[in-house]
Amino acid sequence: MTRHELLVPLARAARPDGCPACRLLVGTRSWDEFAPLLALAEETGEVIDLDAIPPEQRRGDVVDYVTALLELLPGYTSTAHSRGRRAFAAALAAALVPEDCEAQPTVAHTGEPAPRWGEFLVAALFTHTVSLTQPRRLTDPAAAAALGARVPRTLPEVLELDLGSRPPSRWRRPLLTALAHARGNGLPRSLLAGVVAAVAGRSDAPTAEQLGAELDALRFYLRTSADTDASALYRLFHQGLADHLRGGGQPARGGLAAVAAGVVLDGLLASIPTQDGRRRWDLAAPYLLRHAIEHAAAAGRVDELLDDPGFLVHANPTTLAPLLHLATTPSARLAAAVYRSSAGGHLERSPEQRRDVLAIDAARYGAGELREAICALPGQPELLWQPRWATGGQISTALRATLTGHTGTVWAVGCTEVDGTPVAVTGGYDQTVRVWDLRAGAQIGEPLTGHTGTVRAVACTEVDGTPVAVTTGGDDQTVRVWDLRAGAQIGEPLTGHTATVWAVACTEVDGTPVAVTAGDDQTVRVWDLRAGGLQDVVELPTTIGAIAVGRGNVLVVGIGWDVVALAPGGGR
Repeated sequence: MTRHELLVPLARAARPDGCPACRLLVGTRSWDEFAPLLALAEETGEVIDLDAIPPEQRRGDVVDYVTALLELLPGYTSTAHSRGRRAFAAALAAALVPEDCEAQPTVAHTGEPAPRWGEFLVAALFTHTVSLTQPRRLTDPAAAAALGARVPRTLPEVLELDLGSRPPSRWRRPLLTALAHARGNGLPRSLLAGVVAAVAGRSDAPTAEQLGAELDALRFYLRTSADTDASALYRLFHQGLADHLRGGGQPARGGLAAVAAGVVLDGLLASIPTQDGRRRWDLAAPYLLRHAIEHAAAAGRVDELLDDPGFLVHANPTTLAPLLHLATTPSARLAAAVYRSSAGGHLERSPEQRRDVLAIDAARYGAGELREAICALPGQPELLWQPRWATGGQISTALRATLTGHTGTVWAVGCTEVDGTPVAVTGGYDQTVRVWDLRAGAQIGEPLTGHTGTVRAVACTEVDGTPVAVTTGGDDQTVRVWDLRAGAQIGEPLTGHTATVWAVACTEVDGTPVAVTAGDDQTVRVWDLRAGGLQDVVELPTTIGAIAVGRGNVLVVGIGWDVVALAPGGGR
């Protein structure tokens, strides 16, 4: 389930009295993908920007945090350590949050500015290292303060300090690097040994005992959960740590990061049994069916997986469909187009059902080799009934995604951006308006309801910085305005039309955002979107089926077989 399917609808939910249905506490980064959540929080004035907290308050928070960490560690809870704990925490906080917080640390060997790491992350890692290596020094306040003042200010330095204080190991760093590339809830233990060996560049893999010992030694850095098959999943506890270990956030290392991602992908793919040189995706770990395509995208090798028919049949559509656009070779682009033809139903289908549908879609595209490969997957019986050819006038390799959810004919569509996310807004016979994330190929939130007739037209614009959609209800003769960020109707329906409303367009008139609508009642109506009222009416001699707005607020309308241009004022 994505943030659009869970968090955004919960944040927008309201009781009948208009109060929030629930209160959420969500921690995010300032990334575009979290913009809808941040926008909703900003509307209520409840955003806490940790980067904007005054330095003195941040220092105090770090002192309290480090002191609390030490109080939880065995051997540091005695009164003999109380003054040392506080002195260590105060000196550490002063070093990590100096008076001049704009002074950014640099990378030692290059002199370039280092990425900004969270003070709490660096403080936690350094405190953990000190607790293992120099426990006695925290009994003396002066020695503790001197130790705290030497805290590194970058994540790489504190990580190297910790690893350097441990006994040497051939598997420790490859294991951390492997886990840095984990997707979702983490890498399963059953795949770890092969990936670690690939990262280490060794033909032998760590034994179960060696792997267990390393996981135990690194448990401070790890978070664990269970997969759908009850196997243990492991990932690093902090995204900043993962970014560093896989070279993220440093453009100069982008090529090396892709190479590392490719090595991890090789280790993962090597775990899949083969037959006659072809991978048995039906025997692959659930993690691979979900995340292999994401590893391939990070390595720049999406084409390799799309050219594997078994992968198309067994891969999880939720993660595969959004990355189909990365196909580059003719064969991979053809496979992506075949997959998209019926993508709307792939998630609900079993692999056996998906195989049948993909074989038919391959026949529709005339992709004979792909069709034959799908019908004869390794380790599985050939399809008893195999498609030989199929009609397919509605196919195109340009198809990007198939968006499903409407329960009737779709009559209208408009496109815009909501906080950096490209979206489509659609409406149709089922009387609903739906918003779609075009990058993810998924519906955002619940359908927008209110129309009591077929939605005939959609136009998108902004009103004072708020992205909105304006829809016409056709037979219900209303015009409705929707806040695309909040997923809710703005104000009451705009009424006045006395027959089916067929068309809508949006523009500005003297700085006022307006919508222009028309239909069977032979009128063109201009609506003030800021005030929510009728601004002007133009009568014409017949039904109006289409509207467009040109420069200088020239209005172009379609009347039967004719096209008429209307200008403001005397130019009507």
